[in-house]
Amino acid sequence: MSGYYKITCFCKQCNGNNTETASGNIATEGITIAVHKSLYNEYGDGHEIKINGVGYREIQDTHSVGKNVIDVYVGDTNGCHCNSNPINGRRYVEF
Repeated sequence: MSGYYKITCFCKQCNGNNTETASGNIATEGITIAVHKSLYNEYGDGHEIKINGVGYREIQDTHSVGKNVIDVYVGDTNGCHCNSNPINGRRYVEF
């Protein structure tokens, strides 16, 4: 389902100090993304996507925010800076 998606980010702190994903993996910076449950069910765990301006990431987690939102894991930050992260924005995504 390639197209434009709203890209947001999440870190260990804003995820309640939980780094375990829906797939049972540990969220990893530079790899892990979370997508709506319907996309997770359609493409499956480990499916690689390309996010313009961000790079390749793997579907490893789910969220219920919205079908057109992709959440990029940005690691264990010293204080959450997710709202001001330059990753945030509308970007083209190739599935």
